[in-house]
Amino acid sequence: MASEARPPSKALRKYLEGYAEPEARLASLLGERGLTYAALVTIPAYGECESLLDTLGTIPLCRRGRVLVVVVVNERENSPDWAKNANRVVLGALRSEKNWQAGPSLELSDAGTFLSGTHNDLVLIDRTQSARCLPAKQGVGLARKIGADLATALFAAGVLRSPWIHCTDADVSLPVDYFDRTEAAGQPPFPAALVYDFTHTRQGADGLGNAIDQYEVFLRYRVLGLRYAGSPYAFHTIGSTIALHADAYAAVRGFPKRVAAEDFHLLAKLAKVGAIIPRRGEAILLSGRESERVPFGTGRAMMQSRGREEDLRVYDPRCFRWLATWISALAKSASQPEQSIDHHLEVAAIHTGIELDPLRAILDRLGALEASRKLLSRKGDRARSLNENFDALATLKFIHAVRDDVFPDIPIRSALARASFIDVDVADPKHPFAQICLELETAEHAFD
Repeated sequence: MASEARPPSKALRKYLEGYAEPEARLASLLGERGLTYAALVTIPAYGECESLLDTLGTIPLCRRGRVLVVVVVNERENSPDWAKNANRVVLGALRSEKNWQAGPSLELSDAGTFLSGTHNDLVLIDRTQSARCLPAKQGVGLARKIGADLATALFAAGVLRSPWIHCTDADVSLPVDYFDRTEAAGQPPFPAALVYDFTHTRQGADGLGNAIDQYEVFLRYRVLGLRYAGSPYAFHTIGSTIALHADAYAAVRGFPKRVAAEDFHLLAKLAKVGAIIPRRGEAILLSGRESERVPFGTGRAMMQSRGREEDLRVYDPRCFRWLATWISALAKSASQPEQSIDHHLEVAAIHTGIELDPLRAILDRLGALEASRKLLSRKGDRARSLNENFDALATLKFIHAVRDDVFPDIPIRSALARASFIDVDVADPKHPFAQICLELETAEHAFD
């Protein structure tokens, strides 16, 4: 069902007035042309060329109307020459591409160009060269924020008729029903974000197919471990697979302007203001290429796997059992506040069969116990306060502390074999990781 046009919320207006990037002002220029769009997707592009053009070729039609594509070509002053050179090439290629010459182009600003396409239109934002470069300590997070802020402003101005901001990357292939799935998200209250199904393509992997499969198995293993532990933050955090509701996006003040992990931190904030919902269907195909664009993620993992003969090492599944113990103690403390959290932690540790003292030591070092005691002493929704305090970042820090202090990383097949929350036969070393990946994806869907 298409979203009804409505006045922007107070939080959205406040965000645009005080926190949006300057490019958001381009929305008024598009509005003056009388343009409206049924859907929008924003793509940051850093050192991309052929892959970006290929991705643009996979952007599907929307059955409700035209789509606006926002591409933010970006670099920093200290970016390597290969990235800067690729940016120059792709900027020229997009401006001369016949698919974007269905009508006259429009220079919206010195950094923004509107290109009219046969089926969809494109806004090309140039954050390269001299004063337009991104700051040295900022990166893809700011590039994503620029695109999403413009989308938010377009929604507020009525140019974008849907509240959903689709975010993806310059090395993906999108499914044909990509835009239609957001409109099936139901009636208000809407989720804060949707997470699409994904899979990594092995095309062009140059001998890294097994490494790609292992990395994707790790991603799914991590989410299943978080679900087993009862974490409210058990969802994938891949920036190329998400759609954000404009009101929720504005409420958390947009993407962090980080060099990396901006998707993780944004979704962690969004989970505190609304639901993060998986949107099932045909998968977005993610590239399994090597890349040094960001310090971690698929591309970096593939670079690190080059020349490595042993299997990927991942969290010991007992890390998730320790996490489950702590989350259980938090839940009991919220529902039975007459007993201390220390009491509930002791009972939970007995129930899960783990050692209390090293767990307590980790929680003390992280400040988790003391913070929880203070929250429990206050009135209000204790469960929500505890969940928001022990958020996605705190959860990650906890798992890493257990890994560093108690259970070091182990080979991925060993982890899968030991994990009580995974029912996959890995005894046969010839059981391919590609098949294991499919089985874990099925297990994920069973939780919906």
